Amino acid sequence: MAHDVFVSYSNKDKPVADAVVASLESKGIRCWFAPRDVTPGTSWGQAIVRAIEASRIMVIILSTNSNQSRQVVREVERAVAVDVIIIPFRIENITPTGAMSYFLSSEHWLDALTPPLEKHIEKLGSTIQLFLSGDIDAIITEPRKVPVTRSSELVQSLWRMPLVAILLSVVFLVILGFVFIPRLIGKSPSAVTVMPTGSILTINTSPPDTPIETPSPTFNLIGEYRTSRSANGFFIDNNMLNLANGGDGLVRLNVSDPVNFKPVDTYQVDDAQEVFVDGDIAYVISGEYDRQLIIFQLNATGTSTTFFPESINGARSLYYVTIADGLAHLTGHNYWGIIDVHEPMQPKELWDWEPATNSGNPCNAVIDGKIAYIGCGWAGLHIFNFMDPQKPELIGQFDTPNWIVGMAIADEVLYLTLGEGGLLALDVSNPARPLQMDRIDLPGFASDLSIADDTLYVIYNINVDYVVIESGVVAVDVSDPVELTIITTYNELDTLSDIQVVGDVVFVSEEARGVVSMRLGPDK
Repeated sequence: MAHDVFVSYSNKDKPVADAVVASLESKGIRCWFAPRDVTPGTSWGQAIVRAIEASRIMVIILSTNSNQSRQVVREVERAVAVDVIIIPFRIENITPTGAMSYFLSSEHWLDALTPPLEKHIEKLGSTIQLFLSGDIDAIITEPRKVPVTRSSELVQSLWRMPLVAILLSVVFLVILGFVFIPRLIGKSPSAVTVMPTGSILTINTSPPDTPIETPSPTFNLIGEYRTSRSANGFFIDNNMLNLANGGDGLVRLNVSDPVNFKPVDTYQVDDAQEVFVDGDIAYVISGEYDRQLIIFQLNATGTSTTFFPESINGARSLYYVTIADGLAHLTGHNYWGIIDVHEPMQPKELWDWEPATNSGNPCNAVIDGKIAYIGCGWAGLHIFNFMDPQKPELIGQFDTPNWIVGMAIADEVLYLTLGEGGLLALDVSNPARPLQMDRIDLPGFASDLSIADDTLYVIYNINVDYVVIESGVVAVDVSDPVELTIITTYNELDTLSDIQVVGDVVFVSEEARGVVSMRLGPDK
């Protein structure tokens, strides 16, 4: 689609970007912004570069988020390189720093610091219309000048200066540079190097900066709980860690102090594998082979039920459970089932589904409102709208380059671990049209993951002849999902099975040893 304006923004400021685009397009100003205008199957980076080069104007939604976004900085850098006019639309009272400060050196902004936002967006639209009409004089007489690239500002300023003033300025600069500056720096005029015509001489009178070494971040172990049983999946809710502890059943630990775990109680469940806690109800998948769902009330005795879906047969088996809005989503090999648990002791299966091809790995589910993201191993990602839980509608799919193992969602980005295929980020702002943002390799076989703020934590195991020879946690910077970056790796753990981050504390379970807690911080 032909367009005039490229809108650059941090993913965290998408509501503002949406409002800007809607307003500009209502005025007939053609816009391009991701992910809406990225063609499926196209490289995200390639689509961005082409769109910027085809634009006349870039609007950057300037905020703390975009100022710190490597992707936004790259977009601004590209716009400067191809002489695209840049209009910063500042929604926070910040001054650009680092690379952003270099590219946006103008002191003039279009500010949107006071409500209502619509008034400022209207002003932005009027300014852009002036640019597109070529009425530069009208723009210059605006109360607040609109910033453009620095080269354009210089040309406009010189064009408006009288010829005599320009000549006098040049003569003065030559005298200053040839006579006074050498004296200030202790050199004779004969020692001054003559700069080629058209060059710009800059003088730095401040002392050279002393490089400051920033300690590399690393994981620091802070606490542990050891068990002689198999520490499998766990779920943390309200400072209570619920551990599916194999033959020891469900073990509950108070982790309000992550340095000192405090055992609270234990519930007998045969071979507990996975657990999810919703209020005072625990949902535990038990059994090594013929798995079933055990539902029971915590802090009570004798109130429980066992559920085994009637549709489970053949190659199907249960592996994971997640609860949302009175519905349990059970997944396993070639299986996703929706179970009504509004009355937990009377569960009822409403829906069951299996992918068209064998999943190979157990299916997994991430629920976001009424959208279910079902990762099905080799069968790829399937996206459903389950507004009617008895008749979910398949609205989107994505074929992954390797089998899906784990999933997590944050800020309309879905992260997938792909076993030996590393980590994949998908834009799912439009669930029916998932778009790949980036993929990076991770050590070993990547499995479960958990996210907090701008950091994603992934556990992995390296196997040789079915024996785990290394296991660890990888911290990944996801502040720019289009450029995933490994922060650090910790590999001094044994066969990890699950992970969950709470605040700044990362909890991981080691199958044969128990649960440990760690923090990511400066190297000690």
